[in-house]
Amino acid sequence: MLGGGDDVPELVFAPMTRARARAGIEEVAGLQETDGLQEADGLRETDGLQGTDENVAEAVRAAAHRALELVQAWLADERSEASRLVIVARQDLVGAPVWGLVRSAQVENPGRFVLLETDGAHGEERPAAGAAAPWEAMAAAVATGEPQLRLCAGEVTAARLVRAAAPPAGTRADVIPDTASDATVDATATTHVTVDTSPDAAPDAASDVSPDGTSAAVGAAFDPNGTVLVTGASGGLARLLARHLVVERGVRHLLLTSRRGPAADGMPELAAELTELARAAERARAAGPAGAALSDPSVEVVACDVADRAQLAKVLAAVPADRPLTAVVHTAAELDDGVVHALNPERIDRVLRPKVDGALNLHALTAHLDLSAFVLFSSLSGTLGGAGLANYSAANAFLDALARHRRAHGLPAVSLAWGLWEQRSGMAGRLSDVDLARMSRVGAAPMPAEEGLALFDAATAYGAAYGEPVVVPARLDTAELRSQAAAGVLPPLFRSVVRTVPVRRSLAASGAQGTEGADGAAGAEEPGSALAARLAGVARSEQDRLLLELVREQAASVLGHPSTDEVQGNRAFKDLGLDSLTAVELRNRLKRATGLRLAPTLVFDYPTPVALAQRLRTELVPDGPENEPAVLADLERLEAALSDVASDDSVRDKVAARLQALLWRWEDSRSPGSEQQSTEEKQEFDPSSDEEMFALIDEEFGDL
Repeated sequence: MLGGGDDVPELVFAPMTRARARAGIEEVAGLQETDGLQEADGLRETDGLQGTDENVAEAVRAAAHRALELVQAWLADERSEASRLVIVARQDLVGAPVWGLVRSAQVENPGRFVLLETDGAHGEERPAAGAAAPWEAMAAAVATGEPQLRLCAGEVTAARLVRAAAPPAGTRADVIPDTASDATVDATATTHVTVDTSPDAAPDAASDVSPDGTSAAVGAAFDPNGTVLVTGASGGLARLLARHLVVERGVRHLLLTSRRGPAADGMPELAAELTELARAAERARAAGPAGAALSDPSVEVVACDVADRAQLAKVLAAVPADRPLTAVVHTAAELDDGVVHALNPERIDRVLRPKVDGALNLHALTAHLDLSAFVLFSSLSGTLGGAGLANYSAANAFLDALARHRRAHGLPAVSLAWGLWEQRSGMAGRLSDVDLARMSRVGAAPMPAEEGLALFDAATAYGAAYGEPVVVPARLDTAELRSQAAAGVLPPLFRSVVRTVPVRRSLAASGAQGTEGADGAAGAEEPGSALAARLAGVARSEQDRLLLELVREQAASVLGHPSTDEVQGNRAFKDLGLDSLTAVELRNRLKRATGLRLAPTLVFDYPTPVALAQRLRTELVPDGPENEPAVLADLERLEAALSDVASDDSVRDKVAARLQALLWRWEDSRSPGSEQQSTEEKQEFDPSSDEEMFALIDEEFGDL
């Protein structure tokens, strides 16, 4: 990722020790049924793509549908609640969307899915003498507890974001604020670099700035004499970017496309504004050291659905020969949020279409052109996953794979897996405060437009300079990540960004007794153990109070409330503001706090905090104080009464003496001869109310 702060991380697969990677084959649930997702469905990546991209788009959809079917079937089967489904898929053009979809399923359903990429030798060849059988190696990999793994040449590696190197010269690093953000390069390959965007790392600007004021390294990807195509141009970020390309990057000819084109709100005004900005920049250049002005700038707005091959071909054919197409920035996107168990193939296809079909069309129709830049707007959700974003994560993971594919074939490409922008327009305008709060808990902090555009410059220059196909320009909330690390709930991808301490887990939790666990917190208890200890031995009414407090606290946190005041116990969760996404997050929080297996529909099955707390008590202490003698409840009332006693030490001493004497006599009643006690004496110590308890004290010791 690119951003301000100390360093910047990238996605790598870090080796796992052999001690952690031992387990029996029985630890792997559903592995053979899902092995080789592409091969099982007859879907293989097509080399080169030209002339076959329509087949690739269909293969992507088929693989995503199959993955959704597997995920939903697994979640619906109650027998699998204690097991993990291992999905084996490569991260190529067809398999990468499967990874994106399952990453979101992992976020929504922690501990239920594992992603595994292999080098293809998981069953086709006989292992060498002394080596673990392929299936055993895969089982051992899964037993590490990591959610994303790679098994290559017998080595098990796990996905991590790690810190890397410095940005290329002239990437406007000086405008990226030095905040609690980090930046990361996501290469998902074996070569890794990072970007240090601190001012100290910036080069001497004088040697890297062209006469027109544009950074040489930054401006190289955008030819001022060529046309730059921006798709999805009616979106909020695309409009910001168009202005930036003209003012900061020296772009003079823009072709802006969207499905509505000039009919989209504000597009004619935007075109006029951009034209005037380009002319002003042209006049400034003419007056500068560069001398004479170039041709008159042009900004054209066209209605075009880039996912429609014929429409796009017609638009590209109309680009004038004197200003040929030299760069593409693909920002077109569609959202259709929904938790994974509520998605269907139609909702998957709707979101895949602009990114998968659109990007493939752009790839195929420009393959013969001498492009200097092919920029794809992806999302951090493709790398991390996101609740309610399984289809969107799949689409963005495809863009990342396409960028890698183009690079491998010698074509320019960089996929920018954007983090969260402050800009509240376009698709981002649909986000509520609750949505933003949920995203911030992932560790992504919103970045202002100036910082985002500076990161666009740095990321595109970085990708071009280092040949990195996927760059993650995002601001990380390191304070939130450190808090998660301290609580032992930090997502595995961030464990190299934020320092953690290994924790020992049980055999059932980690798959290997006495091995280093995956949660990354020192001395952490098993889930729910602390809560169970608090509930043990207290009356039912106190259990209900403690659990209601837990539910209200977690609901308030999910909804972004500073306290529980706005979470009334008998008010429906729906009326409190919970939707399907926040309901999933609340379920996951309660699952972690209690150690219980809780259904995704928990909040809808028990629609108020009181009802949910009672359900949790039934699961946690089914045979508890509910069936214990009434004396415990009487003692609880006595305890409450004693809390109202004045703080006068002499009174407290007398009460303490009487209670202590009563305790001694009660303990004496449990002696070997206690069975011979009189009925009257037994009844003395079986009061049924607090009044009787006080009467007993008065009878034994008199008035105070």
